[in-house]
Amino acid sequence: MRTNKIEIQPRLIDAETGAIDVIGDLTGFAEQQMALAFDQLAERGARKILFVFDRMDFMNSSGIGLLITFLVRANRKGILLAAAGLKDHFQHLFELTRLKDPIPVYPDEAAALAAWAAAQA
Repeated sequence: MRTNKIEIQPRLIDAETGAIDVIGDLTGFAEQQMALAFDQLAERGARKILFVFDRMDFMNSSGIGLLITFLVRANRKGILLAAAGLKDHFQHLFELTRLKDPIPVYPDEAAALAAWAAAQA
């Protein structure tokens, strides 16, 4: 049985870019923490938010639903989203659910930041 242990850590990378580190199990239990992290970054001026999943152990359909919820919220606020550090299994889930189309997936945080920088150039 899953313990639903989750830790969500928001952080600013620069004036326009934030990251949300997802640690543990991404399920419906993460909704409140995710909402708080997203809102904190948006209020501090983040126009791009990177979900960092390299320490995520588990994600179920409720976790996928949360990501869709934040995709809708981000679109309404004009915020770009990306994902980094997904293990192979979770990358496959992003492909199956087509989340990788609106939320680009990068191997790690550095690759995501480089892609955003190249898009601005």
